[in-house]
Amino acid sequence: MSFYQYIQISLDSGKIMTTLMLFNSHRQCYQEFKQALEDLQVTVSSGQSDPDLAGIQRFFQEQVASLTAEGIDPSLVSRWQSVQTEMHKQMRLLAVNLTFFQASRQLYTREQRQGQIVSRLRLLRGTGEM
Repeated sequence: MSFYQYIQISLDSGKIMTTLMLFNSHRQCYQEFKQALEDLQVTVSSGQSDPDLAGIQRFFQEQVASLTAEGIDPSLVSRWQSVQTEMHKQMRLLAVNLTFFQASRQLYTREQRQGQIVSRLRLLRGTGEM
């Protein structure tokens, strides 16, 4: 088993697209985060008004945001840090979107908020494409 593996990281809104060589543990962390985001998208798409964002936020803070640049080519560290920063920003915005979604009472507004959440989740999932 390889100690390092490549991971494609891209974030459309931040115009960040790069391939990084990361430790397998980093790669696995991104994959688990991506799966949690996919699960949240299914929950939101089904119309549930109380999705478990707290668990995903906790995972993000404890696992993803705490990753270090160890094992990344020094010439790519700034790009990786940019991706991490953008992911953090998108997670904060996701929390705001979910709060508005939960507070919405009109069907039209709920559908709009739901669409915004799904778009943000797609964006976040794109940060750790394997």
